[in-house]
Amino acid sequence: MPSEESNEIRKLQQRLVKFTDQLEQIYTILESDPENSECLSLAKDLVEVIRLTKESIESKQRQKSDTCVVHQQEDPVKDSRPDIIDPGLEQAPTINILIGTDCEAKHQDTWYPVRVENVQEDTIQIQFFGFHTKDQINLTELRDISPVEHPITKQDVQIGMRCLARYYVDHQFYECVIAEETSLGVSVVFTGYGNTEEVPLSYLCEVKDEKVNQHEAGQDMQKLESAPQAGFLVGNEAESKVAQSSDSTVCKPIKIPDHLQILPTDTEAEKERKRKRIRALKNLNRQKRLDNERNVKQQGWKAFQHKAKQKRVRGTSGALSIRGESIFASPETVDGRVGVVGSGLGMTMFPDTRKKCVITIGSSRQVIRVLFDTDSLYTWIPTQPSIYYSHFYKSELSATSHPLNRSFVSLFEDTMISGRLIKDILHLTPDVYIRSQTIGQVDQVPLADGVIPYDGVVGFGFDVLELGDAQTPMHALKQSNLLDENVFAFCLGPNGGELRIGEIDPTCYKPPIVFVPVYLSKQWSVRLTGIYVNDKLVVRDAYAYFASGENYISGPDDQVEKLAEQVGAYKFPFTDFYWLRCSKKVNLSFEIGGQLFTFTPDDYIRKVGPICIFMFRHISKMTGQDAWLFGDIFLRKVYTIFKYGNRNESEIGFALAT
Repeated sequence: MPSEESNEIRKLQQRLVKFTDQLEQIYTILESDPENSECLSLAKDLVEVIRLTKESIESKQRQKSDTCVVHQQEDPVKDSRPDIIDPGLEQAPTINILIGTDCEAKHQDTWYPVRVENVQEDTIQIQFFGFHTKDQINLTELRDISPVEHPITKQDVQIGMRCLARYYVDHQFYECVIAEETSLGVSVVFTGYGNTEEVPLSYLCEVKDEKVNQHEAGQDMQKLESAPQAGFLVGNEAESKVAQSSDSTVCKPIKIPDHLQILPTDTEAEKERKRKRIRALKNLNRQKRLDNERNVKQQGWKAFQHKAKQKRVRGTSGALSIRGESIFASPETVDGRVGVVGSGLGMTMFPDTRKKCVITIGSSRQVIRVLFDTDSLYTWIPTQPSIYYSHFYKSELSATSHPLNRSFVSLFEDTMISGRLIKDILHLTPDVYIRSQTIGQVDQVPLADGVIPYDGVVGFGFDVLELGDAQTPMHALKQSNLLDENVFAFCLGPNGGELRIGEIDPTCYKPPIVFVPVYLSKQWSVRLTGIYVNDKLVVRDAYAYFASGENYISGPDDQVEKLAEQVGAYKFPFTDFYWLRCSKKVNLSFEIGGQLFTFTPDDYIRKVGPICIFMFRHISKMTGQDAWLFGDIFLRKVYTIFKYGNRNESEIGFALAT
């Protein structure tokens, strides 16, 4: 009877035959299409896997258990096709798998930087850079990190040092600044993107000839126009299968093309012509960089380094701690918050270009910036200065402030906050106010994400038992008979937005409006008949509730996974977020009240650097197994009208936004 080790060797040999057959098929395709980049990349990976599989078999036979040094072997599949496959495919780099070695591990078709922590006979324990996650993988799932030009050693590292760093998604180099040294390597902040990544030292290289001038040689105009701009960077936007190429080892900023160099032999007319072309080239580079910074500043990779945390339970206030792109297109930022001024007034502009609502509280009209959240019960404001917010409330400055001698507890940014309740005048606009609104005073808001673009929250949810005799602002406005209609609606257009209270704005939607009864009396929720990918029904008979403090559309794990699979989205490792190729052209439709609302890819993806983010995510702390949460992504596409009625009489209206 064969031993267990013999069975393992036989399985490896069977895999080797399978890999070799696959490589032969790739070679056949390349004979007719030798420039096929995807096949070239696949062939390169297969050559490496074949080599490592053979070495794994040899390793088994040698009975190695402590450490395993894999020496370079001759290409296992050599034939008469040297002019079809890039020379880099013929030879693979030596991989030294020793404890403490930094290398790359393959996970879901992407190579991530890792450190080897333990080596056993058939498995290797690794730790991922930036994710603080460990895993065990096979030998065939490891490869060496390609060397870079002008590498940076540990002795060279200085905090604040500018350099170029390889990014694991596309394996191209981007300009960055070293923020700190970590236990594994260094933490860098990518210039223009604002995202922070932990990378090994072997991912860094020096910035040579940082300033672009007419004497520098470099890439031609076509490559410059196709390159994603974030400071200076190298490499084209990656929308195909990520594979390490020879370009990923090139480590230099964008340069002026050779043919535009000003030579001593040039005539004055020729020199002037070149100067104009150089100025135009620099202006193009600058404009692309500015456009990119406007779209992706302060967002990107940081949102996906954090392990996904769920933030909502029924009857609590909150907002995503991981920020996405703003719901407003001009200017676009990454806060994803609905911050608007009520009763049809436009939103207030601030120097940081982020939009939020300014209200006033008390007889002294103390200014507070707030988030209107349809999923929050409480209206709360800070009472102490902090680095997290700009404004705070002082009850002693308001003659109309009255303490209630009651405390409250709520959930915000994954953190429980608490304080004391008071009553005071709440001015939503100069003309719309509530004389005695219950407000929560919070001494400390223990957030973890730094400065937020608002100070407090105005809860536009329903009254529930947790509030006692306190009322939400919408309930108070209804009882005061200040409104022509007990409705409010968010109008989030491409050039700004507003919250209208007491009326519907006919310029914000295309008829008809479909009104649907509220499904749960404690939440702004409706029955969700189905979600379709193109014409295929993927989710059936669920319900959705609406949160203007959210950015994503969130749903149960299994249903989000089905949607992601249908649209061709891939999950970021160790998170609840997905990415997809920006070229995908798949429509999504939501059926509510017998009406289909169709979203094109432009409506449900957000471009972040060289990739596109699928704006759906998992959420598990929800009421009911089939509950969905619709945030700004939905509210921006569909004009949503919240009609506040008596018990069991509230409705939500839906119409396509203009």
